[in-house]
Amino acid sequence: MKRLVWETNPAPTYTMNNSLPNYYWIKFQTDALLDPDYMRLTDAGLGAYLKLYLLAGRADAGGLLCNANKVYKIGDLASILRIQSTFLESYIAELKDAGLVQEDGAGFKISRFLAEQGPGLEAQRVQWRERQQKHREKAEKESKEDKTRLDKKREEHHRDITKCHGDKDNQKPIPLLGPMVEALSQVTGLDLTLNYPRLAKEAKDLQAVDYTPEQILKVYSPGGAWWTIDWRGKKGEPPQIALIRSTIAQLLSKKSNGRQPALEAQTQEETEALLDELQRPGGEEEGKSGH
Repeated sequence: MKRLVWETNPAPTYTMNNSLPNYYWIKFQTDALLDPDYMRLTDAGLGAYLKLYLLAGRADAGGLLCNANKVYKIGDLASILRIQSTFLESYIAELKDAGLVQEDGAGFKISRFLAEQGPGLEAQRVQWRERQQKHREKAEKESKEDKTRLDKKREEHHRDITKCHGDKDNQKPIPLLGPMVEALSQVTGLDLTLNYPRLAKEAKDLQAVDYTPEQILKVYSPGGAWWTIDWRGKKGEPPQIALIRSTIAQLLSKKSNGRQPALEAQTQEETEALLDELQRPGGEEEGKSGH
């Protein structure tokens, strides 16, 4: 009994690269039904064509029928596809006449493979990696540009702040309000807890024109200018918080013969009237004692 070709010749070992396959499937266009060359194929020739097409997809060689080691000849293809060599030769001849298969060196090639299937998955992966690399480079460039713009805006903002408020390194430090608030509370007798907002406001205003807690204590504590010069102090009245800002400049001037900035600008007439008010009761008493 005569043996068939695939029984006498085992199929050649099919080896592929270790990389992922490029073609998991192949495409057949519906327009093939309108292709006379394709539609005139015999059923056997069409079956052989489909098998050869699938084999070309596995080979991933642009339509060439091969594996990683060799280009397939008729005997190899007959063993792989389980078709007798004489039948396969006639099928390939039919496919060559239809322009669907062509000879390529010592082997055969599917003529329209690349045109119909396009690049394989590996080529698509390469294109994808290239697109991703371009995307990353673009994103990095935009990120650097954004950082540069942000740094520039920060620098401009800092210049604007410095222009408006001056250089922080050269700014006069703001003194703490605590000691001044305590001094005002001590000389006026106002409870620190109940009257803190009012005391703090006065302390801030006084410190803004360079008055110190030591000056407040010196002028308005017992024995100070308030008690020895101002008529209200002579009568034993403690200074009211509202009177400190209007009397401190004159009392310090009387005490030290120096000049201290007034908290609120006053005309010469107002200053003279205030001095008269400070001296009035004492002056009257002295006049009475003189008579």
